[in-house]
Amino acid sequence: MLEILLYQTCQAKNNGCKMTYLRKNGIAIDVPPDDDEVWFSLDGMGTWIPNKDNFINEIEDECLKVHNNLAANIFGDLVTYYAIIASNQGLLDLLEYAGLNSESPISKIDFESIIGTKLNHSMVHQLLYLYDCRKLV
Repeated sequence: MLEILLYQTCQAKNNGCKMTYLRKNGIAIDVPPDDDEVWFSLDGMGTWIPNKDNFINEIEDECLKVHNNLAANIFGDLVTYYAIIASNQGLLDLLEYAGLNSESPISKIDFESIIGTKLNHSMVHQLLYLYDCRKLV
């Protein structure tokens, strides 16, 4: 089935506006099936979206609530957390990706010297802990 998905993804990108639909059994068709059947269409971002029972927005909303609850518990409140985010955005991107990625091209010593000059160790540990928890969610 993965081969069909990859083929259809490439075909959809190469043919411009040609719409491809995918049935639950993995068979691709050019016209949408009946509405009583569950099928998938390829959106503009390359994601297969079901025609019904798509709860992605509800799931993302719940994940955001879990994230905010974790942040509030780790940092004391959300105001403190979002103040840290607002004042250190570029640095936090580095912290999140280089700090959690064992294949990062930045050495441990370089990472600690960059982060250590801008954030205190306690805050770094809190942020890394929050990012680890987010990965679990």
